Amino acid sequence: MGMAFDAARGVALLYGGQSGTTFFSDTWGWNGVTWTQYTSAGGVARSTHAMAYDSVRTRVVSFGGNSTLAGAPYAQTWEWNGTNWANQATTTNPTARTSPSMTFDSLRGKIVLFGGYASVLTNDTWEYTGP
Repeated sequence: MGMAFDAARGVALLYGGQSGTTFFSDTWGWNGVTWTQYTSAGGVARSTHAMAYDSVRTRVVSFGGNSTLAGAPYAQTWEWNGTNWANQATTTNPTARTSPSMTFDSLRGKIVLFGGYASVLTNDTWEYTGP
């Protein structure tokens, strides 16, 4: 599962996850008191992905992960706008991977992704500012 605080909407956003061989595509928000499921959120079932909140564009960004135990990882960038997930077409992106780390660099206004696992451990760094 991935989790990031969505400051524009005041919720900790949880997306996806895994239990045994079952992968999830559900999206939940925690406002400090109540969990709310976003039933029309869309997105693809996945686990071991990274998430971070982009405070410049007020979007939660997700990258990577996988949706099967033996399947190839994803090289997809998804954005949450407070209602739905949308797959973003990017001209350049990191290689497909699981378990990267991601955060938002507020000084430079960029999402920063580091490392992960893509057949081998990676130690590369990528930046994302949106489509």
